Amino acid sequence: MKHIIIILALVFTTSLTVSAKLTIIYIDQALKEAKAIRSIIIIGYTDSLMLYRLKNSKDTLKINCQVKDFSEPSRLLLIEKHVINENDLAGKWPKVGANVLLVINSRNRVSLFATLEGLNYRFWDPNSIPFANSIFYILKESHSLPLSTCQQEDITHAKYWVCTDGCILSSLYIKER
Repeated sequence: MKHIIIILALVFTTSLTVSAKLTIIYIDQALKEAKAIRSIIIIGYTDSLMLYRLKNSKDTLKINCQVKDFSEPSRLLLIEKHVINENDLAGKWPKVGANVLLVINSRNRVSLFATLEGLNYRFWDPNSIPFANSIFYILKESHSLPLSTCQQEDITHAKYWVCTDGCILSSLYIKER
């Protein structure tokens, strides 16, 4: 009995330190409220910073990427256990040399990345832990589309498609700022 009480106390104490939070991303709203949307090239990473430059600039800029230390190991573990495949981007930060669209939210944090695939941008949340804390709600009557791997019909969300790995949006509707 004493061991059970100790185990329960440890479980309770451990659960107090967990800070997982569900992030719901309404893509149209996220882009509309973004502080900045820019085409960038990834230069490199330090312990807590992502170094990048704007596409037509030689200046090196920096932005916090501390969450990379949490999201990427979780993503790699899920790939290793065959829960997701390498094409899933949730929790992934772009490789050095990648050309991507960077979305910075009102708190001056990286909120989304997107790669140009043909005429469409493929958006994802680099801060997500796959299948755990970011869910894209994609308004069915918008210019955004869910990924082919996501739910196409969800009767509980008649106005939205739901996806944990991002969405697609025509490049015609993206205005950099």
